[in-house]
Amino acid sequence: MLFEVGARPYPPAEVYRAYLAQADVFIGVYWQRYGQLVPGIQVTGLEEEFDLSGGLPRLLYVKVLDRYDDALGHLREADDLGDRFGSTWLTAWLREQLGTLSILRGDLPQARALLEEALDLSVAARSTAAVALCLAAYARLAFAEDDPERSARLEGVAEGLRRPAGLRVWPTLHQSEAELVAQTRQTLGTDRFDQAFSAGSALTQREAVATVRNSAAGFLPPKSR
Repeated sequence: MLFEVGARPYPPAEVYRAYLAQADVFIGVYWQRYGQLVPGIQVTGLEEEFDLSGGLPRLLYVKVLDRYDDALGHLREADDLGDRFGSTWLTAWLREQLGTLSILRGDLPQARALLEEALDLSVAARSTAAVALCLAAYARLAFAEDDPERSARLEGVAEGLRRPAGLRVWPTLHQSEAELVAQTRQTLGTDRFDQAFSAGSALTQREAVATVRNSAAGFLPPKSR
């Protein structure tokens, strides 16, 4: 179940059960792991979510590396579903995923257009997690556009938004984000990377969003604390 993870006074199982009880459709996106067992629990939370969703319409996707055409078809189908149910957050996430896929396919203009939509929707949904996810995707786009310094700054922005909110990179995205950071650091050198990353992490969400919405305006200075 996709929700913003943070400090809560009740077990996570209660959260996803409550979400499922209100859901109209179940969308499962899986990759390398099917959850993790903890002592005293017979099935993982991910497996229980799937079992509890039996009475809902289900769209299930398993990530397979390098099958971009298949992924594009699946994401478009899910994107249409998000529009149909009027879920701003879900549509924002799917547009971000479509934008990232466009980067991997080498269609950078299409990627930028999709990420712009995703960012606008994320801001409208008031979701820090979704905004951070979009900014991390913009970092990947900047690197693909041969602007590693901007990529490092945007990587810093994403991390700077997540940390105070107690958010983490989603497990399915952790490896790809770590690889992007490593590539950017190698391209810039450690000192330049650290400087750019630090500058990005000092920005507020409003400043970061303004920056990516108008890349020609340059990088805004952080507000004094």
